[in-house]
Amino acid sequence: MQLSFSSAWAGERRVQEDVQDAPVVREAGGLYRVASPEELLRAAAQQLEGALGSRLPVAKPSAAIDYIVTRLALSDVEVFGVMFLDAQLRMIAFEEMFRGTLSETSVYPREVVKAAIRHNAHSILIAHNHPSGSSQPSKADVEVTRRLKEAVALVNVSLVDHVIVAAGSGHSMAKMGWI
Repeated sequence: MQLSFSSAWAGERRVQEDVQDAPVVREAGGLYRVASPEELLRAAAQQLEGALGSRLPVAKPSAAIDYIVTRLALSDVEVFGVMFLDAQLRMIAFEEMFRGTLSETSVYPREVVKAAIRHNAHSILIAHNHPSGSSQPSKADVEVTRRLKEAVALVNVSLVDHVIVAAGSGHSMAKMGWI
């Protein structure tokens, strides 16, 4: 996918004035179309990864939250992801591990522990979205956080935060005092 922020031609006709300055995607056949919000967020995530290197430094929580928002904000169902971190709190990888329904998703601690070991993670940052737009952690969110913190601690991995993505922004449960 190639994004361009200039005007473009759509086949034989000029892109209409109201979308002339919109980001566009060049299709395989050489035609251009306006980029979707999903494509823009995917491109933003790729830019964040590229600009900050393969080991995204997340010692600044805002960098981690920005990255997570680009990955989870547009999903219309709950998605649970895990950011795997090294000892310097740099991102090793981010995986969208579980997908659910509009209002919930099942999280399996065993699978999170297996993935943390597979990535040789020192720490993890967990995240999920609330398609409803509420940034407040539910009782289930608090319980999953507690259970995952205990589970990963058994293999000497620490849970540093749980980010809730709602209404296009990320909210840290650590900053809210839940971790």
